Amino acid sequence: MGGYIVDVPQRGGRKAREVTLQVKKKTVTIQSPQRPDDRMAPITVNILVAEETSVNAKGRLHWILLTSECVDTFNDCCFVLRFYELRW
Repeated sequence: MGGYIVDVPQRGGRKAREVTLQVKKKTVTIQSPQRPDDRMAPITVNILVAEETSVNAKGRLHWILLTSECVDTFNDCCFVLRFYELRW
């Protein structure tokens, strides 16, 4: 989908830094398990993957998020990812 820059604040032993995240998305339908009496309806979710593009693998950010929010555009993806960023 694209890439964008995130400011990662200092916390604990982690140093503050600026990282570039590459954003990917996929929509999947998850089938519920078979039950003796019936099966629940399938659930459609969007998977967002945001991965730091830095070559340094140690401490590299790699987020995998499941959401029911609309993520049709890159801006939609960034909107959902922003909520995850705010946990800091």
